[in-house]
Amino acid sequence: AKARRDYLALAEQGTETIDPLLRLAALIRAQDGRADARELFARLARTPGGPAYELVHAQQFEGEDRRRRVAEVAAAHPAYAPAHYLSAAESSADRLALQTIFDKRAEAAALDAFLAADADGRASRFFLDASVGADWLDKARGRRAQLARDLAPAATTPRATFMQSSAGWTMTITPPEAALALGWRLPGQDGFTMTGASPTLDPRTGRPAANPLVQLPPGAAGPVEIVYDDAGGRRA
Repeated sequence: AKARRDYLALAEQGTETIDPLLRLAALIRAQDGRADARELFARLARTPGGPAYELVHAQQFEGEDRRRRVAEVAAAHPAYAPAHYLSAAESSADRLALQTIFDKRAEAAALDAFLAADADGRASRFFLDASVGADWLDKARGRRAQLARDLAPAATTPRATFMQSSAGWTMTITPPEAALALGWRLPGQDGFTMTGASPTLDPRTGRPAANPLVQLPPGAAGPVEIVYDDAGGRRA
């Protein structure tokens, strides 16, 4: 109870540090529920407290609503380093049922912004407890190194294999992640020809997998362009 009073007193005085506000929010959620935490920080966010209050208020929502709100705070306050770290967390595999390559790139970009702020000395002042800032920094570096491997061209580029038979050439497309749709085209073609759905479900999405097989037309030649729609419906 005393911790809650002390954190609340600091919050009402005004602070740009993120960690005491996150701790206050955690205490209120544990004692009174998420709705009360959301109501308190909605009030505090209307004071001249700065982006820390807006960011913690955004954190009191759930799912896609929280992700959108946190991203909006980060976009509105690019100099506020903690917003980039928490925005990265919203695109991480820990928060998403299925993290797409698009999400990994968003996570990487947000982490880059946070790490750049630390390199320029613009991050430490936003933490009351220096150990919290150091922990965020260690986690950001480790996760960014993993994302560098996950986002290497070999891991994000669709592949195609070809087999010849009496009926001609068959192409099998292998997307780099779960795909809701696959498309292809040859040189000189305007649009992509979509392959349609296969009769089997993709366990990663719970939806029909895209048909990976393409019967190429006779005389087809030249490089084949491939597109796919990821699990979020974004075309890559």
